[in-house]
Amino acid sequence: MNLLNIKVSGRYQAVGEIPRIAVIRDRDRTICDGLADHIRVLGIPEILVCDDTCLETFVSLVLPDAPDAGVLLTGLRDCVLGPVEIADLRRHLPGWVIIVIDHAGTANSAADALAAGADDVLRMPLQAHELVARVALRMRQAGMAEKSISLETPLIARAQLTPVEADIMRILLSHRGQIVSRNQLSRQLDKADWLYGDRKFDVHITRIRKKLRAAFGNRYLVCTIRSKGYLVQISDEAETA
Repeated sequence: MNLLNIKVSGRYQAVGEIPRIAVIRDRDRTICDGLADHIRVLGIPEILVCDDTCLETFVSLVLPDAPDAGVLLTGLRDCVLGPVEIADLRRHLPGWVIIVIDHAGTANSAADALAAGADDVLRMPLQAHELVARVALRMRQAGMAEKSISLETPLIARAQLTPVEADIMRILLSHRGQIVSRNQLSRQLDKADWLYGDRKFDVHITRIRKKLRAAFGNRYLVCTIRSKGYLVQISDEAETA
């Protein structure tokens, strides 16, 4: 069993706050890691990956430290025992958003998962943009995020930006209409001043541009302002898309 980044102090979850933890549970570690990368754009600070799907182990090692609210993404592979486990998880985690990743794909597997207590069901192969949108919706419905998901969340998910690229894009979008210098990026991301001649941000920006163009055409443009930094331009079409 692999447990990553579980540091939860206390059990109180204020209404309207982003949950402090998300748990991803599936025997396929590659799927777990992919899901973790996708949902990081939601701003959940701690992500726990569990590739040992033994329910007893999960309950004994994970649940004692679990807060009152969180997000659980759990795989469903067994059409008989799967819904029983989901019902058990719901009893242990009554205030959590539970999203089932349906690997079984039978005629009744999704309905059985919902009947057992799942908040939503997604089938393989997953689309990152849909996954993020559905988890965000269920979080809002559970009172975990009162505000609508900001512009950058679906944009980052759909463009499939890496975590570093996503952090850069969030900063640029939070300064829409303003030039963001390389030093600003360095201070926010690396907690240090930018060193003249360091081209790492140029490399990231080039990759971001390509991904944005592939996903959105020319609706989102990241412009390089010589000797000053970067500027995001968003067309009117993008504001209503």
